[in-house]
Amino acid sequence: MIVALVLLACGSSAPALAADDPAGGAGQQPSPPASTRRTRVTIYPLLVQAPIFGATINLPARGGDNEQDGSTDVSFNSAWGYGLRVVADRWLAEFNGMWADVSAERNTPFIEVDTNTRLVNGRGGVRVASGLYATGGFRRISSELSFTLAGTSRTFTASTEPVLWDPVIGAGWRSERGPLRFDATFEGGGFGVGTDVEYWGEANVDWELFRHFVLRAGYTVFYYKMTIADVNVSSEQRTVVSKQTLHGPVLGIGLTF
Repeated sequence: MIVALVLLACGSSAPALAADDPAGGAGQQPSPPASTRRTRVTIYPLLVQAPIFGATINLPARGGDNEQDGSTDVSFNSAWGYGLRVVADRWLAEFNGMWADVSAERNTPFIEVDTNTRLVNGRGGVRVASGLYATGGFRRISSELSFTLAGTSRTFTASTEPVLWDPVIGAGWRSERGPLRFDATFEGGGFGVGTDVEYWGEANVDWELFRHFVLRAGYTVFYYKMTIADVNVSSEQRTVVSKQTLHGPVLGIGLTF
């Protein structure tokens, strides 16, 4: 009688042991596939920058004239921008623009520079390490440049409107910490194709205040040198070399999906 009860107990527990067997039996269900990170799209309809602007104008020697040049003091100005960013697990794409109507001057020797600059940037990137991307793209620089420069014997004035397209290459970094998203980018370009040389650097943090809405704060630095031939300078055709720097804090809002 006791033996029969023991055999009955063992038989009834066997199915339960088989069901709990991690090695998997006929009733074992496969684990669901790991989910992939979703693609995030962020639109920045308004970015406001308070750039510090400085410029240098150079007129190479021509004929009987000596080389003339002058550098402005730095001045505080304002700029407006917009942007679009798409970030996936292994790649990213960005498109943004900025409009800056800036000016600076210096009294001794006298130089005054006014620039109405529009920048349009596009870049793509591929992740090469954790959080690190190799990037490449283009930058379109449209500038309405006017200046007055006091030379050693006379004053030079000019106005020109160059439109330049620059290839750019660089690196980007991205990281997330809860509601905060950090990014930094450094690029170099021009290579004589558009500008002689240009450098762009930025660092930003996005704070997701609530779902689909972020606040952005950052800092941007942009330097470029361009050589423009056949500019009408005081009724003479001259070559103008312009070096300009814009850098300052950026604040804005974004919509993320």
